[in-house]
Formats: sequence, C-alpha cells, structure tokens
Amino acid sequence: MVADERANSEYVVGELLSAAERPDVTRLAVLSESRPLLDAVAQLIDTLDLKALERSEFVSKAISQNCLLIAASSRDELLDLLNRFAPAYLCLQVRDAWRYLERIFTAGTVFIGDTTPLVSGEHLAGTNRVAPTSGTARFSSSLCLADFTRTPSVVENSADRMTTDARALAALADGDGLPHHAQAARMRYGS
Repeated sequence: MVADERANSEYVVGELLSAAERPDVTRLAVLSESRPLLDAVAQLIDTLDLKALERSEFVSKAISQNCLLIAASSRDELLDLLNRFAPAYLCLQVRDAWRYLERIFTAGTVFIGDTTPLVSGEHLAGTNRVAPTSGTARFSSSLCLADFTRTPSVVENSADRMTTDARALAALADGDGLPHHAQAARMRYGS
C-alpha cells in the first residue's frame, strides 16, 4: 500500500487487515513519504488485540511478523522500493494516484483511492483473486480475461500414456478431494 499525508490511517489499517486475513500472507507493507501517517498507522496497529480479531490465526501472524511500515525520503525512492517489492495487490491512497500509476510497473492489481478497498476488486469490479504473490508481479500480472484469449492449452493423451498415468492421476485427484476426477482417471485403466 502507498499512502500520503492525506490518507485516512484507519482505512490504511483496514486494508492491512483485509490483506492479512488470507492464509500464508508473507509480505505486507505501507510505503509513505509521510512519517506522521506511518506513526498514526503504527499507533492504530498497536491498539489492536490481534489475537482477538476474527481470523486471528492469519491476521496475527501477518501483521506481527510480515508487516512493514516504510518511510521513503522521496517519491522516486518510494516508487523504486514499490517496484522492487512487486505487490500482488496495491492500494494507492494518495491524492494524485494516476501520476504514481504512470511509474508503477510491477503490481498485480491496483486499487485507486481511499474509496476503493481491496474487497471491491474481489467482489464487485470483476478482478481476479489469482494474483502474482511473493514478488512475482515483477514478471507476471493478475489473472484476467486476456490470459484466456492468447493461446489455448491443448492436451491429448495416447492410450498408452493414459494407461501409464491413470493411477497417478487418480491418486492426485483423490488427494485434492475430487472423487469424480479420480473416478474418470480410474475408468481409463479398468478399476
């Protein structure tokens, strides 16, 4: 998240909590040129009883172990850090978001302004939850319809190949809790 001195610190913390409630969040950050904003965010986080929050098993770990508040000395430094961080989801709570956006090259999905929370992308705008996590936004984008209009994947097995693979496929499908997938594979080798 990038926030400037005009950002609402409660909204910033709300977005951090939204991002933190997913399992296995490994990186959260607020980048700002405004030390007072970062101090306000830190104070709000300090008032939270992370263990008492809903989904605390995820939120507590993400906020206490994986959340950074980063003060940048200039916009150039902030954007350089942001592009290296390569967030899957980026909230821009800044007054001139489109000027920032011109220099952001490594974000999966960007949410502009304090009236565009992360939840609006997932449940209203139609953006996809499949996002490039762990910094992979350096070379990948969030999944979108365009991903399905380029080149289709085509799979064709020979009878010999299916006979060889059917048991393993059934075991993998069973492991994923997909009994009908497993049965479809088993049908190929007569079990």
